[in-house]
Amino acid sequence: MFKSCLIYNLISIEVSTHGAELSVLEQTFNRPSERKMMTNRCKLFYAIYQVLLVHEGPINEFTLCMPVDGSCVEIDHIIRHLSKKKTVKILKLDFNGSYRLPVSLFSFHQLTELYLNGCVLDHQPSSIGFGSLTSYNLKHARNMDM
Repeated sequence: MFKSCLIYNLISIEVSTHGAELSVLEQTFNRPSERKMMTNRCKLFYAIYQVLLVHEGPINEFTLCMPVDGSCVEIDHIIRHLSKKKTVKILKLDFNGSYRLPVSLFSFHQLTELYLNGCVLDHQPSSIGFGSLTSYNLKHARNMDM
């Protein structure tokens, strides 16, 4: 009898525009166009959504590295989805910017490791549910007054 293995590290994605062919205008200003970034961003979130929707087993670790400035509803949805799975033990959110964390982050009761880079918490949770947390790393993370 053959048994399949559980997937422990389901998603680890890093967005990069390096290597993409830049237009003359993009080369002049040394940055890709917003349209090109949006296309890459849409493709990235579509891929993540597809994997999360069809994956039926536990997700023990989730890592997402990308540039974000402010709030991002797509990342909010991903965090909410992962918090409902109740299996994520290691969560790494690495943002080059300042992403506003959703309150659903505090419903990851099973987390043992948390890594946050470039995150902003602008709300006060009624209770912090990290009872299993054994390790955390906060880099460029800050709490904003409401």
